[in-house]
Amino acid sequence: MEWMWFSLASAFTFALVSVLDKLLISKHVDNAKVFIVTVGVAQICLGFIAIPMSVFAGMNLDTVIIVIFSGISSGMYLVIMFQIMESQDVSRVAPVVSTYPVFVAIMAFFFLGEAVTIYSLICILITVFGAALVSLSPSGGGSLSRADIKAMLLLFFASTLFGLSQFLAKIIADDVDMWTQYMIRGVSGGLTCFSLILLPGVLNGVVSIFRKPKSLVLIGFTEGFLVFFAILFFFLACLLYTSPSPRDATLSRVPGWGWKKKGGGGGGGGGGGG
Repeated sequence: MEWMWFSLASAFTFALVSVLDKLLISKHVDNAKVFIVTVGVAQICLGFIAIPMSVFAGMNLDTVIIVIFSGISSGMYLVIMFQIMESQDVSRVAPVVSTYPVFVAIMAFFFLGEAVTIYSLICILITVFGAALVSLSPSGGGSLSRADIKAMLLLFFASTLFGLSQFLAKIIADDVDMWTQYMIRGVSGGLTCFSLILLPGVLNGVVSIFRKPKSLVLIGFTEGFLVFFAILFFFLACLLYTSPSPRDATLSRVPGWGWKKKGGGGGGGGGGGG
């Protein structure tokens, strides 16, 4: 049951990150575009940290392109989500963007031939419908507006993009180790977010953050420290869930990033898994 504690720790940390993201967007930066650029910088830095653990030998061009596109899709997801978060409550945003496993399952059904049972289909429909209800529920007695509906549709699109990112990561899971994939995805996704610095006024907004040490520290703490540990907790949960004995496994691959159990000797290793 240890994996469950790490899984809950990851979920809690990501939830805390979401709340702090909203706080940063609303009170510490000029607008969401400026914040997205800072997130891009943090993603690139975390990607660079993984370079010493990355292994590039044996990677072909197709694999590299898929990993890069996976990172770009993830970056586009962040761009859309943070833009919507600027005008919507976190409680409305989080349920919708958390539906991405639904889209991973749909893509796996159509492109990988994975089975989707009637039960799974019903669960998918309930999940999407429930997320839509939460996102569209009037707050403070106000009526539903066209802007709310547009925001919900954009959030579902963002969730689809993140699902595509995870689906692409699943495709090349057996070809790229976790750290290499994490590095390439981090840099390509970070550059996608950072590209917003080319928009009018964004550069000035980014420069202004350096004149606010409190905001700078909070951004670094949230997008660097907390995000790193949220991902680490997720990796550890996957490690403990996949391997009954953590000592017999190596955190070289993780589901969605490329997990493969490294047992000592003989049996079980070669292709499979998830």
